[in-house]
Amino acid sequence: MSSPRPTAPGSKPLLLAVLLCEAIAVERTRQKTSLLGLCDRVWAPEFPVQLPLSLYCRLVGAQGAIQIEVRFVERDTDTLHAAFARTFTAPDRLEAAEVLFDLPPLVFPRPGRYEFQVAADGAFLGAIFMDAVLIAAPTR
Repeated sequence: MSSPRPTAPGSKPLLLAVLLCEAIAVERTRQKTSLLGLCDRVWAPEFPVQLPLSLYCRLVGAQGAIQIEVRFVERDTDTLHAAFARTFTAPDRLEAAEVLFDLPPLVFPRPGRYEFQVAADGAFLGAIFMDAVLIAAPTR
């Protein structure tokens, strides 16, 4: 069997899905991935607030070793709060590949819109948004 050929120069994978959730469970025997607690908002009575998240990416058109980078950006200020990268090997560009990130707890410093930007080998693929919303603290 030959080794995977790299993605053709000048081409980039297609991002089929990017989702945020509380956790990702992978059942290796049946090769099933379960996303637990899908989310696009964080509700908090005060800020900053810290939240652990997982990020799921599904790609097609990648072949060989690809570096996937995720950037956590505050939209109102374009402030980069964190960046994460990992390299994975896609054996066949015609098959969809999953890239999973268990992110460390992320700090949302204030209410607003935040973006998780996904890039492959430096080329922007897409993004998902998360809104941080201030809620009234319960009265006692």
